[in-house]
Amino acid sequence: MHERDAALQRELRITIAGDTAAMSRIASAPQSELLLAAEHCADLALSPQAVARVLEGLLNRTVSPSDAQQWASFVRRGFVAPQPSGPVRAVDIAYDPEHEEVLATVVSRLDEIGDLVDGEVSDHELAQLLRLVMPTGAD
Repeated sequence: MHERDAALQRELRITIAGDTAAMSRIASAPQSELLLAAEHCADLALSPQAVARVLEGLLNRTVSPSDAQQWASFVRRGFVAPQPSGPVRAVDIAYDPEHEEVLATVVSRLDEIGDLVDGEVSDHELAQLLRLVMPTGAD
């Protein structure tokens, strides 16, 4: 395995773990390289903790709304938009099966950031989403 491939695998893992700063490397990589890196990452699954990390970053102003939206779009679709025209094979990102519905709902909402309709997410809504993802007493 090449050093570049290993680095991209690390970036893919930490991005899916909720590190929006790692999205710059993901966004600059060709989709074919992301797919190859993903093949060597058997555990690409979105967790409640990853989504909570992004929500907390938004609340604490350490994650920008545009970075959160780009991250959500990637973990939702498996590719960074815009892609060249034609079919795109997505990176397969599983969602924690015990929390799949909630994670999909929250990621979908984060993906709407910046839209003309529903593009703003208030701190109150972020706090509600965080409670959905990480209910009190949960790890």
